[in-house]
Amino acid sequence: MKSISREGLDPSEIITKQNVLIISERIALRALRTVLSISFNMKLNRLYIGLNNDITYKNRAGYIYSDGYDLVQTAACFLCGHIGERLDTVCGKNKFGRIITVNTACFNEVNKHVMRLRKESFMFLPSDCPEVINLSAELKYEEEDFTKVDKIIEDMRLTDDERNVLTCYMAGMGFTEIVTYLSLAASTVWKRRKALQSKYNELMNI
Repeated sequence: MKSISREGLDPSEIITKQNVLIISERIALRALRTVLSISFNMKLNRLYIGLNNDITYKNRAGYIYSDGYDLVQTAACFLCGHIGERLDTVCGKNKFGRIITVNTACFNEVNKHVMRLRKESFMFLPSDCPEVINLSAELKYEEEDFTKVDKIIEDMRLTDDERNVLTCYMAGMGFTEIVTYLSLAASTVWKRRKALQSKYNELMNI
């Protein structure tokens, strides 16, 4: 397997029994990140944090996977039907008649589940809530390269607690939201934020 980012995918990658789960993890992360980049959702953010932890700590003895890994299984089930093909292999057309690849088709399959979970999280919200009004908004899938970002985060050598705070910030949460979500004192979140800034500045020689 080529050295690529946690979410970046090489279009020429051939799907095999050995790499299907790794590819599925990246596609599941991208699906969650795409939705969270449009609007913050507590339920999906919890899945995003859980999935990040799953990928980071899955090789630890006795580790228990989070619900976020269900999305990986969804992607893997789809990709298992394309073993031996490349990610950029054409596998059909969308409703607009545009050609789609295995990569995009898999993303769309996972995205259906993400959007269903998003919709369920708004069941008890007022009908005039902006989030509810925009439930039908179409999400555009675009390739992004997070290689540099992932490398920086890896080189920062974060603790588990610091990584959780950083993941919340990357998902678009504000300081107060993070305090509430992680059930921490404001001073604790502030200290971890300062630690993140310090490690980043040290790494970048700022």
